[in-house]
Amino acid sequence: SLVGDSFSIGHEVVDILVGLLALVISFGFTAIVMSKLPLTYSGFFIALIALSFFGGIYSQKGLAKKMGFQSRYVLTKLGLLLTLIMTIAPFKFLSPGTVIIPEIYLMTKKQQGWVSAISPSLNIFLGAVYVFLGWLLPYPNIALLFVNGAFFCSQIALLSLIPFFGSSGKRVLRWNPIIFTVLLILGLGIIVGSTLLGILVWNIG
Repeated sequence: SLVGDSFSIGHEVVDILVGLLALVISFGFTAIVMSKLPLTYSGFFIALIALSFFGGIYSQKGLAKKMGFQSRYVLTKLGLLLTLIMTIAPFKFLSPGTVIIPEIYLMTKKQQGWVSAISPSLNIFLGAVYVFLGWLLPYPNIALLFVNGAFFCSQIALLSLIPFFGSSGKRVLRWNPIIFTVLLILGLGIIVGSTLLGILVWNIG
């Protein structure tokens, strides 16, 4: 885990929903207070966050299961605390928990790399789609919704790529430095693109 100190409230679904709530609180502040996203769009915004969050978790779990390994999402004390503390910051620590694979030491380096890369890859893809929609749509508020979604996805992806010991980023880097670099560049591109597009849309609106 990036931050360690994992714990569980109960059933895995409960942990996932608590993690989602923490992300909605933390990033919702940025979207609504800082970027002036109308409250009427909050349901759609939560759906974008949920798609990114659930997609990242279940893509990892699904790939691990296909490889024959069990996994579970758990919360982490420091991760949950930092996610909530950084609510007022423009850039977030969006990692209230992590997917753990108890027998990850039995995986090959390639298997570890694939499982670790799939979540940031998915979020980079979603972020790119949201940037495109934000640029394409002529309605400022809807465009702002997708720009915020792209900003969220890019931060999730980049955080998971930080190559700390035992992190997903470290496993991707150890497996294939080229893929790691490509994902990192794409993630940075989306976060810069969504920021610039957000400023443009905000000024137009």
